[in-house]
Amino acid sequence: MADEKKDPGRWAARLALIAWVVYSVASGVHYWDLATGGGLALCMVALFEMARSGAAKLWDWTSLAFFATAAVIMIGLHSTAFPIYHVVVIWSFFAAAAWGSVVLGMPFTEAYAREEAPRESWDHPVFHRFNWIVTLFWCGLLSVNVGFAVLSVHIGGNFAGSCRDF
Repeated sequence: MADEKKDPGRWAARLALIAWVVYSVASGVHYWDLATGGGLALCMVALFEMARSGAAKLWDWTSLAFFATAAVIMIGLHSTAFPIYHVVVIWSFFAAAAWGSVVLGMPFTEAYAREEAPRESWDHPVFHRFNWIVTLFWCGLLSVNVGFAVLSVHIGGNFAGSCRDF
């Protein structure tokens, strides 16, 4: 309780994580409206609180963008393709956000590093260089994950189709 009074954004960060848990569990049992709508609702509440306390970061906004897009696709458009490609979409959102931070010249890892690093190190060239390296690493990792997701859809789709015949 004392931690939450010191850091009001901490409970909001936990709520943001719960949004992904709801999405994972509900989508795992094929309740896509609950997965996307519930994830969106929880993410919106969490992001509102994080923004209010100044704790909102790129990943939080990226989660909101994903959940909003997914809710429109599943609840609004009743897509039958989204459940097949949702992992590709998730990784694509995060990869695009990471690469976008590079293109804009503001590596997203600096916001997270500033939470732990002393203020006097924020303007140091090593601090900036390290965050560029870490951000580019994440960009590569997220891009590879997009590729793996596409590959798994392709292989899984073909494999699943051939298993239905048994």
